Amino acid sequence: MTRTPWSDWATRSLGDILISRLRAWWCSLATPNPWPEEVDAEVRAPDAIPVCHHCMTPCDDPVWFCPACGAAVGPYNNLMPYIYVFSIGESLRSGVGPEAHFTPFRTVAYVVLGLAEYGVLAPLYFIRLYRNYRKLNGAPTDGSNNESPDPDRPASKE
Repeated sequence: MTRTPWSDWATRSLGDILISRLRAWWCSLATPNPWPEEVDAEVRAPDAIPVCHHCMTPCDDPVWFCPACGAAVGPYNNLMPYIYVFSIGESLRSGVGPEAHFTPFRTVAYVVLGLAEYGVLAPLYFIRLYRNYRKLNGAPTDGSNNESPDPDRPASKE
């Protein structure tokens, strides 16, 4: 007897079928290690020095924050509730800071994260995010239209 995709429906429960299909899909997502073996060995070496992800300053001792830029770099920062607040703050500040890089995904992520973290203060965050977005695109942020008056045109008497 040959098996067809539909023969499972007669003999197995829907939950069994869905779980087996989900497991097959999950196993198909496994990708090989993107790093060459020598790079992976160097990163995992016991004498490797961790660096800050923000400014690439070496952090020799186990520290929670980078001594140069203040970024949260500890090994368990996102698992500790008090220090996790600083990680979230760093993520949100990157959207309103001077060196923000906007993509459609990041813009949606900033909006969702801003709503989740700030609640009633989210509109203030969005105003600042919007001003920064406009500034990076070259639009004026003060509401003016940046048009200089024509000196040859007489002023109207109204």
